[in-house]
Amino acid sequence: MRVIAISTLMFVLVTADAWAQTPVNVSVRSSYRDLTTGKPIAPDFAGLGFEAAAERPGNAGVKGYFFSPSNTQLITLFQQMGVRNLRLGGGTADGCGTPIPQYYDPPDFARSPDINQAFEFARSADVNVIYTLRMVNHKKCFIPDLASQDARYAHFIWNHYRSHLQAFSLSNETDFHSAHTFCRATGQCPCAYGVGCSGDAASMVISDPLIYETAVPGGRSVAGTAFPSYLADWISFATVLRNPVSGTPGAPLAGPDSGDYTGGGTNFAGVIPGCNDRNITRPTGWTRIFADCRSESNDLWLPTQHYYVGARPSAAVNGTVYTLTPKEVKQRIIGDRCA
Repeated sequence: MRVIAISTLMFVLVTADAWAQTPVNVSVRSSYRDLTTGKPIAPDFAGLGFEAAAERPGNAGVKGYFFSPSNTQLITLFQQMGVRNLRLGGGTADGCGTPIPQYYDPPDFARSPDINQAFEFARSADVNVIYTLRMVNHKKCFIPDLASQDARYAHFIWNHYRSHLQAFSLSNETDFHSAHTFCRATGQCPCAYGVGCSGDAASMVISDPLIYETAVPGGRSVAGTAFPSYLADWISFATVLRNPVSGTPGAPLAGPDSGDYTGGGTNFAGVIPGCNDRNITRPTGWTRIFADCRSESNDLWLPTQHYYVGARPSAAVNGTVYTLTPKEVKQRIIGDRCA
């Protein structure tokens, strides 16, 4: 077990002149052996998440592969920081702008493409991977056999890199309105589960045809009404993924990797049927509903939720450091929303 403790922490604010004239002594005692209370941190607690695009060669100006067993500097950094978990996914796992990472079978280091390189890195760095497979099937980059393709990729990873796989995840932040098909006007755009929405081009906006908002007109405030169609789609993909012949029947699954806290502000009562005798009577995030709905199944291993500082996803964009306001500190946003 590893415990990190800082018994004394001092912030000193001085002007440049004061710094030059007045010596300041700061004492920091960081030995975990001096800690007498609290619980130890599990050695495999720490982890980092990266976009699926980071699996591709040449991403973000990197020459070759970023995640590669030959990237010894990154391996050393992970080991020195105590990073034991790696999530590969994010928005680029579902977006049309990033090609789906590929694999070469059988593994051959000289010819290994994206997935091989990423898991060989994981093996060298001794980290476990939560690996995201594409589920949101956008109309503009539609893949007819996407679920079967995911199953083939999962089958390869499961057979070759099982020891460093934490779980497979399907899609990323699909609770957001931007991932949904929705209707613009009442009466012109009927929707049906398993079929999707139908109507003329002027009356609907199509993303993934099978994940759609039932409230009309659609919008951010009613994004939560897409949950039933999302759940049906997730179950369909999970069934193919865990097929005992062509898939990985024993593979652990994580989800839904939701990014909102209240389900888009939707009052779910009467909109989403209760799961396993748990009635939904107030605005609730997708992760809690999802966990309720899959609690009696054997396919969900890890319920996942994204937490953003101050409940603002934009605060993390481009590595921007977001400073909590006094009001947010008072509301204990730190304890409630940061992870």
